[in-house]
Amino acid sequence: MMDKGMVRKQLYLAAEQEMALKRRATEERTSEAAVVRKALGLYLARRPRGRRNPLRELVGAVRLGGQHASERHDDAIY
Repeated sequence: MMDKGMVRKQLYLAAEQEMALKRRATEERTSEAAVVRKALGLYLARRPRGRRNPLRELVGAVRLGGQHASERHDDAIY
């Protein structure tokens, strides 16, 4: 039975995904829809929001003599 706050979605699964979904729902004694909602919730919770900033990945990447390059940036640049 669908909760009033839910929206119906339709999607295509690979045969292997369908079999795994059925197996997981049976193991957890719940519906396939509940398994999909749980998996989607976990996926969305761990994904960063907004656009990825590749420059953030560089923070702390360079070290100069035991110090972060940001502390001695002039030495690294000039």
